[in-house]
Amino acid sequence: MAVVAIGDVNQDGFQDFAVGAPYHSTGRVSIWMGSKTGISQTPSQVIDGKDIPGGGFQTFGYSISGGMDVDRNSYPDIAVGSLDDRVVLLRARPVIHLKNSFTVTPEVISLEDCDACIEAKVCLSYTFSTGSASSQKSISFQYTVDADQQSSRSPRVRFLDNKDGKYTGKMSINPSGDCRSLKLELVSKTIQDKVAPIVFLLRVSLVETPSSGGQTLEDLSAFPVISQKNALTNKAEIHIQKACGLDNKCESNLQMTAAFTDEQNTPFPTRNGQQIFHYTTGVKKLKLMVNVSNVPSQDKKAEDAYSASLNVTIPTSLSFSSLNPKNLNVELSPGVPYLLCTLGDPFKSNQRVEIEITFETTGITIDMQEIQTELQLSTWSDQNDLQPLLRVLMVEYVLQPFFNIPLSQFRTEFSGKVIGESAMKSTSDIGSPVEFNLTVALSGKPLGNLGYLEVVFQWPSSVANQKWLLYLSEIQMTGTSKPFCVPENNVINPLNLTVSERKTRRRKRDEASLGSEQTEPQTLPNPRAVQRKPPANLDCDTGSALCQTFTCPLLGMDISANLTVRARIWNSTMLEDYNAARVLVYGRATLSLKTDKPSIKMSNYTREFTVAIDPAEAEELQYEVPLWIIIVSALAGVILLSLIVILLWKCGFFKRANTRELYEAKALKAEMKTQPSENDRLTEED
Repeated sequence: MAVVAIGDVNQDGFQDFAVGAPYHSTGRVSIWMGSKTGISQTPSQVIDGKDIPGGGFQTFGYSISGGMDVDRNSYPDIAVGSLDDRVVLLRARPVIHLKNSFTVTPEVISLEDCDACIEAKVCLSYTFSTGSASSQKSISFQYTVDADQQSSRSPRVRFLDNKDGKYTGKMSINPSGDCRSLKLELVSKTIQDKVAPIVFLLRVSLVETPSSGGQTLEDLSAFPVISQKNALTNKAEIHIQKACGLDNKCESNLQMTAAFTDEQNTPFPTRNGQQIFHYTTGVKKLKLMVNVSNVPSQDKKAEDAYSASLNVTIPTSLSFSSLNPKNLNVELSPGVPYLLCTLGDPFKSNQRVEIEITFETTGITIDMQEIQTELQLSTWSDQNDLQPLLRVLMVEYVLQPFFNIPLSQFRTEFSGKVIGESAMKSTSDIGSPVEFNLTVALSGKPLGNLGYLEVVFQWPSSVANQKWLLYLSEIQMTGTSKPFCVPENNVINPLNLTVSERKTRRRKRDEASLGSEQTEPQTLPNPRAVQRKPPANLDCDTGSALCQTFTCPLLGMDISANLTVRARIWNSTMLEDYNAARVLVYGRATLSLKTDKPSIKMSNYTREFTVAIDPAEAEELQYEVPLWIIIVSALAGVILLSLIVILLWKCGFFKRANTRELYEAKALKAEMKTQPSENDRLTEED
């Protein structure tokens, strides 16, 4: 290794040195610069032996000699030797200090008044590092001006000469320097980004002159290098006129609130800080109400917000329908899960706007738990606190089934004789039949594997003294995966009797009347039919009857199901305890939901049914009036008649007239009188 001081190569007043490494490949020499801060961290130039034309070196840099000026150009040269018996003279190129001046006018432009009003001016000059300003030849420089290249969008201005945002030119100048002027124009009058300054960047480089390649030494003044002290770049910027103060810096204060509402703009209720949406298939649309403001606060100026926009992600379960107000520009591309709404350019200070975004609920499924959307405000103005706003709508699917007992009042009769339980072979031995039909229907999508509906019966099976009352024969189901309901605890047909209802149904097509086996519901009997005893109400809620509670799950139900409940009146209980009296029996059926999905909800639906049981001869019974009523009625009639007779006697109704007096002649005396004159009448008056 060889280390040699080579003098001040770059003429900065500090000594430089060279380091030879002869055994690095074919040999290498590194030039290190001194400075006021010390030795440079990296070499300023590295010369490899293999790069020397025609050299063929193997140990280039074995020896170095510096401090000489062979071509007398005031720059030190060095000689590099090797073990290959060859020496190379490395001459130092002149160092120039470049000066550039770069200006763009005017500093503020008006979009309405600016056509080709922008001018960029580039001025270059230089001096040699030795202090000499004389040169026999001019030096060529290449300069490139980038207009608005730092903008995230396409350039807002372009050069008139090439209709582009970038211009490259050449200048061949003496040390005294020269200038070039470039004209620019606006690409469009409707520039979206009016806030960011239009930045111009200048880059300068030397145009390398090719070597003549002759045997004589060339004048290296035509091959200078630019001093590292001089920046090869420069920058200038201009602004677009706007209402943002003298500093041309717009500080906005955009704020936003958002909430989901129904079609009537009523916000959905809130639970634990989250909005709750009770979804049914009847809900076709919902809205997102967004309020945006640009109002000054304590530490915010709220200047105009240029290119203010609102970005809203569209949930996968919803589809965009409309947006109000209509004057806002909305960008929505097919397949893109967001919409971009332009609020204004600018969205002025103290301005407010309420945006109503309507979505269709086409993609909501019954097992969906939430709907999420993210809202993001943006502006070209200076505001660094614009954070995304997340809104979550918790979905609760509310089932609204149709549950009904079409004929909930059933009338039947009891008669015959008492039969013991052990003597019964079929359900027809028990008593008269009772039949109810229950209808269940869903409006909308079936539950599938997300859950199922079930009917819970409160069945009055016995009276308070535990005698049989309504004996369940069977519950047949249609629209479900199972044809019959078979609950636990042997509730249905616990005596395992032959179900005669099935044979009866086959005979119905050929029989005009069924007698005591009739199962068609009838109206309640005529209230004028007089009975000996008041009706007996048997109800589990009052304790007058005992109920069995059991469940019929509607497994495999699509959108509807029917249940037919068949039972028998326990005839013996009616004859023993309620003979010659009407009995009203009350029962209940409740439709409920079974699911492990917390988002699916349904209220219980309870329906009541009634069985009116009358004795078979109830309408033929004659009411016997008690004897005391007859006696009292007779006495009252006699007393009333006596009072009427006495009253007529007092009035002379019974006194007879004498007919003789009517026809007997009578003598009458006649009297004659004169009429007084007028004078006599006046005299009497005096």
